[in-house]
Amino acid sequence: MSVLSRLRGAPLVAALLFIACPAPAPAAEVEVRVEGIDGSARDNVRESLSILRYNELPELTDTMIQRLHARAPDEIRRALRPFGYYQPEVVGTLQLDGTRWRARYRVTLDEPVRIRNVDISISGPGADEPEFALPEDRPRTGQRLHHPAYDAVKQHLRTVASNRGYLDGYFTASELRVSATERVADIVLHFETGERYSFGAITIDQDVLSDDFVRRFVHFSEGEPFSVSSLLALQFALTDSEYFRLVEVDAAQDDAVDLAIPVAVRMEARERHRYTAGVGYATDTGARGLLGYENRRVNQRGHRWRSDIEVAQVRNIASTRYVIPLENPVWDRFTLSAALRQEELGDVDLDTAELITAHTKRDGRWQRTIAGRLSREREQVGGTSALLTQFVPSAEWLYTGGEASMRAQRGLRATIGVAASGPFLGAPTAFVQLRTRVRWITPVGDMDRIIVRTELGYTATSDPHQLPTSQRFFAGGDHSVRGYGYRSLGPTDADGNVVGGRYLATFGAEYEHWFTERWGVALFADTGNALMSREDQLFTGAGIGLRIGFPFALIALDVAHPFDDAGGRMVRLHLTLGADP
Repeated sequence: MSVLSRLRGAPLVAALLFIACPAPAPAAEVEVRVEGIDGSARDNVRESLSILRYNELPELTDTMIQRLHARAPDEIRRALRPFGYYQPEVVGTLQLDGTRWRARYRVTLDEPVRIRNVDISISGPGADEPEFALPEDRPRTGQRLHHPAYDAVKQHLRTVASNRGYLDGYFTASELRVSATERVADIVLHFETGERYSFGAITIDQDVLSDDFVRRFVHFSEGEPFSVSSLLALQFALTDSEYFRLVEVDAAQDDAVDLAIPVAVRMEARERHRYTAGVGYATDTGARGLLGYENRRVNQRGHRWRSDIEVAQVRNIASTRYVIPLENPVWDRFTLSAALRQEELGDVDLDTAELITAHTKRDGRWQRTIAGRLSREREQVGGTSALLTQFVPSAEWLYTGGEASMRAQRGLRATIGVAASGPFLGAPTAFVQLRTRVRWITPVGDMDRIIVRTELGYTATSDPHQLPTSQRFFAGGDHSVRGYGYRSLGPTDADGNVVGGRYLATFGAEYEHWFTERWGVALFADTGNALMSREDQLFTGAGIGLRIGFPFALIALDVAHPFDDAGGRMVRLHLTLGADP
């Protein structure tokens, strides 16, 4: 047979194969419901069910579903044991409803296993150290057995031993004895600390910064008790410093001599020069672009220099900053910066040239900044302009707590600042100004969250109308009172121009519901204003929003209705692209 004849016969063969081998049936689907339990017990049961884990497999067939359903009661019973329920009753049903299987599991909990005896002891050279004290939520006699609490005590003892240098610590007895028929459990944990290790010689291998400067990152010394936490803190500090692209901290117990463990730190430098460019958009600023340059290592003492140019619809900024790390390079620094600014504050056009010196120091979750700002400002309202040179000392305290992520589920960020000046420092009138910002996030369930924020400002002065524009408050915009334009709220002059106030009060609340990790919706309400008198009106806006989350950014698109908009606008669109708004 020729090649041509074989090709002519191919369609007939394909048709016969199609008839003999029908298309594969679509994968079966199953809906699973667990009843009779809730909370963490229900969550653990659902994670343990094979019928749920394999539900999305394309190869899942009716026969497989029936087999997985038969395994489910035993899986449920095992999943409930960590919560003290060893003999629950599980009744399961499986029905086919059209093309979808429906699996139901009704759980009736039995009398839980309770703790009869608790025998926890610590022996050895470190037994009397207060850090080994057991946590308050440890298992106690008479309580319902909860396996995670038992495991938490074991982990607590291991962690303390590691952080305090007792690296040979071990359990001479570790038993959880359960009698399911008697519904009682006995806990036996005996921990021997062993001898305490210390830090040995500390060697540092790098060739781009002075050895004296790098050793400022090390907050332990030879002879001190060995601590894994101290080693991790050192590695994180060196990595976060951005001086090095690779940091290795090696401290092997096998290298110990007379219980002293030597520490070897090896680093490879990052590129000295970094160039950045970016674009963004927000309804407050319009489209914006950013160009930046940074020298990460001006000298061997770790000094840095950075310059940026930002161009946007309502502001243009050219700035440069020189940073000098102090005794603790991670938390303590001196900064000298300069900037040229063109910006719109309400209806005021403000051109500023400024020099700022600042000392920043961090202690735990608190950061303190003491600064002085010398500025040359030209402000223009309508056809009137004024020129001012002033020096304003200030202090600010920043508290940060919770998660550090693009879309944190919980957290608190609070800022308290004070600034003051007077005629002897170039200001047209004496003033003392207080300002605070608070942003609080709390989770609702696994995905949703509530965001509450407020910003308050107060200026004590004998002549509020002489306050410089740079020291006045404005409200309105994406991160203030949505429904109103950027810095469009505030006291006005005789011509109706918004010129800012001596007081500030804004409040906002938002509920976000996330359907997936990628997108969600929000309901929000904001109120506030910049005020010259405490009796001035507060403006309110509310609306709905769309949230789109990425690992590198969060897009927030809000539609807000202003309830007191003098311009008569029904809704205003607010769009931000960047970090968590």
